[in-house]
Parts: sequence; C-alpha cells; structure tokens
Amino acid sequence: MSQALPILVDTLQRHETFLLQQPEVHLHPRAQAEMGSFFARQAGKNRRFVIETHSDHLVDRIRMEVRDGKLRPDDVSLLYFERHKHGATVHNLELDKNGSITNPPASYRQFFLNEERDLLGV
Repeated sequence: MSQALPILVDTLQRHETFLLQQPEVHLHPRAQAEMGSFFARQAGKNRRFVIETHSDHLVDRIRMEVRDGKLRPDDVSLLYFERHKHGATVHNLELDKNGSITNPPASYRQFFLNEERDLLGV
C-alpha cells in the first residue's frame, strides 16, 4: 500500500493524464480489483489513465465497471502484448457492453487455463 497510496492521492489532486506502471505491485488481489474501480470512478472526472499492468484482477474489475454501466466500452482500451520468438504482437482487445472481450487472441489467458487443467488433472 505504501507504493499505491501516493498514486491514489496524486490522482485526486490533479486533472490530467496519468501514466502508471504496475500500480498494483505488492497489493492483495482484492486491493488490486478495488484499484480498478477507483480508476474507473476517476476517469470520468477530466482524468485519463494509461496503465501498464500484469494484474488480471485490475483488468477484470475494469471490465465489471463496463458491465455495470460505470464506464462505456469505448472509454476503455485494452492492449495485450503477445510475445514471439522475434518480437511481439499487440492486440487491441475490444469490450462489449457486458464487459466481455469480443476479440481475444487464442493465447489470452491460455497459461491460466493450462494451469487449472493441470491442477484438476484434466
């Protein structure tokens, strides 16, 4: 929380665009999700956020905010970077009004699905 608190306070005091690198670092998954709700609330107040994250919890909460009508799908731009042997492909993930990703690449969340299958012995 010691790293996240200055970010949260700063965004409340200024109206501009914020570039944030992994603001969820060292936070509990529930706090990561709540941070997504915080950014969604602040985004409508003359603030823009460009967030680099590895947190599914933060991204999923943003998707829920779209589903719940607190953000419009076109308020959110999700970029997914897929690594390859010789570089990366950037996928623009689009959301529908339910917060669902309409065009996920095959590799999106595949690691987690494979881990769950292995855990379940499937």
